[in-house]
Amino acid sequence: MIAAEAGAGRIEFCADYASGGITPVYEDFVEIRKKIKVPIFVMLHPKAGPYTYNQRFFDIVKNSISTFKKAGVDGFVFASMYSRDGINVVQNRELVQLAAPLPCTFHRAFDAIENKDDAMQSILKCGFQRVLTSGKTGKAIDNIDLLEDLQKKYKDQITIMPGGGIRSTNLQSFIEAGLFPEVHSAGILSGETADKTEISKMADMLK
Repeated sequence: MIAAEAGAGRIEFCADYASGGITPVYEDFVEIRKKIKVPIFVMLHPKAGPYTYNQRFFDIVKNSISTFKKAGVDGFVFASMYSRDGINVVQNRELVQLAAPLPCTFHRAFDAIENKDDAMQSILKCGFQRVLTSGKTGKAIDNIDLLEDLQKKYKDQITIMPGGGIRSTNLQSFIEAGLFPEVHSAGILSGETADKTEISKMADMLK
């Protein structure tokens, strides 16, 4: 609600921010969908911890896609991995197809992958529209050169959306790069609550 009121162009909606995010409660989504007009992308991850899914968890993710689509979601954010460094192309492709025609974002599981080019080829095969990433573990600003290289290389195929520690104090570096059509920020200055003034400041910078 704070982010929408402050001028955010899109919301990534999840639960349990402290763990990195899990699938939000359906009823919470329905309630916020009634109150804001900003596009909402739901994060899909049925458990805290690794992004590896046995058949039971995979079925849960598929059911979540069907449920949230019916409730008016605008897109999804997820990643299915074989391990910390291996993308599960089969599962991701099926999820992207199930979500269609809604857009899907491959999330920050990408950060920990060593071979970025192999990972990007796998992500493209799955049909994702964007990758949310800080480049490597840590803050996006510390890896801005890598993010710029990725966007230059794959700009005609997919959007690289920098995220991870982006705030008004370092946003200008991403703006000046002139490469990124969008950036991701929690807009949090302390605790776990978004700061309305901070988000508003960033929204103004991006105009």
